[in-house]
Amino acid sequence: MGKIKEDVLAKTANTSSPDVTFGIESDGAYRGILELYIIDAGRAEIGLSVEDAYQGRGMGRALFNRGLAEARARGLDTVDVHFLRSNQAIRKLCLEAGGDIRANGSDCMSTIKL
Repeated sequence: MGKIKEDVLAKTANTSSPDVTFGIESDGAYRGILELYIIDAGRAEIGLSVEDAYQGRGMGRALFNRGLAEARARGLDTVDVHFLRSNQAIRKLCLEAGGDIRANGSDCMSTIKL
């Protein structure tokens, strides 16, 4: 994956409106973030990102579990997670949470029943 231009990143961040956001700090800055978007009365979508240099330290797992706990606390029934087929870390988290995996080309989706 290539580097995202700062102006594109800023525009995306400024127009994003998650219902809940969690972050993990390390070395004085946020290195991982989870966004929970409530789609309708019983369903949400999770977006998760951890900086490359900080992956493999449990940050993504901690954020993912916190996001699922928040969805449960809000009485949601399911959480959807969209990811690239090559992202084995999020695939593993989804499977461990009981999610299914559906693939369409390089894109995957998992639905986790809470």
